[in-house]
Amino acid sequence: MLSGFVTIALFGGPTSAHATVASQLCTGDPCVITGSHSIDDGSLLDFGAASVQLFGTLDLTQPSIGSGSVSIIAGDFSIETSGVLVANGGGQAPGGDVSIVVLGDIALIPQGLAIKTQGNPAGDIVLDAGGSVTGSGALNLTGQGPSTQGGDLTVSAGTDIVLSGLMQGDGTPSGQGGTFTFLAGASASLAGDMELAVGGTAIVEACDVLMTGSITATGTGGLVDVLGLDSLEMTGTYQADSVAAILIEWGPLADPPALGAATFVPGSVQALDPSATCGVVGDDDDSAGDDDDSAGDDDDSATGDDDDSATGDDDDSATGDDDDSATG
Repeated sequence: MLSGFVTIALFGGPTSAHATVASQLCTGDPCVITGSHSIDDGSLLDFGAASVQLFGTLDLTQPSIGSGSVSIIAGDFSIETSGVLVANGGGQAPGGDVSIVVLGDIALIPQGLAIKTQGNPAGDIVLDAGGSVTGSGALNLTGQGPSTQGGDLTVSAGTDIVLSGLMQGDGTPSGQGGTFTFLAGASASLAGDMELAVGGTAIVEACDVLMTGSITATGTGGLVDVLGLDSLEMTGTYQADSVAAILIEWGPLADPPALGAATFVPGSVQALDPSATCGVVGDDDDSAGDDDDSAGDDDDSATGDDDDSATGDDDDSATGDDDDSATG
């Protein structure tokens, strides 16, 4: 089964008395943000169910205290062509944490940078959508400093993830790369390259997986883990710590996967997971099969020995020896 989706916790603790609030940035629906705005550490920007369009700059950079955190709640959220969200650490300060949680869709439209959380260590980014997460905007979570870690990126979508921008989470040579996780309820199409050098991790799981970008997770501990439940196609170059550190799995409906155009360095472990399904018809399926809720021997609405509404020895509403309401 596809990993369950949960609403990801927002960053930070209680909202500061001096925190930025959503109404200072825009009002209405759509709520359009223009110009450049400094965002206070710990701010919760709650736009309710409004669709938010960022054409300007949201800047969380505060060198004196590090970059802190900002959490955004909206109906939909888009970073438009001229928009950017910056949470750089500045100097040797840590990068800021950015959380965007929406009921609908998240769109990263810029051809260049969309979100930047560089620092020592880099900040984390959470993109959590009830609908889709799409776009070509780049995400920069690289670590800065002599020994530091790249930021963690978590992308969760109720439907599709379609990202084509560069995604960077490199650590410095004596540090470690970040962890990038992509969980989609329907499909994950990743054309953007991922840079996770110095032992970073990339995890991708969806019903349908298409990966045309490359992943660099070289260095001790580097890991690439991909699961395509109903279909799987990979055409890029994927590098990790060892052969065992590149794990490619697929479900029965994805067998055989399309991996012939992919390059795995130094190699990979590839395996069919017979239990990996994404709503397929089968014995335990909710729409067909022996245990189905609409047809079959144990069905709740059709004839069967244990059926609750049709004739059977144990039926509660029809004739049978143990029936509570009919003759026996």
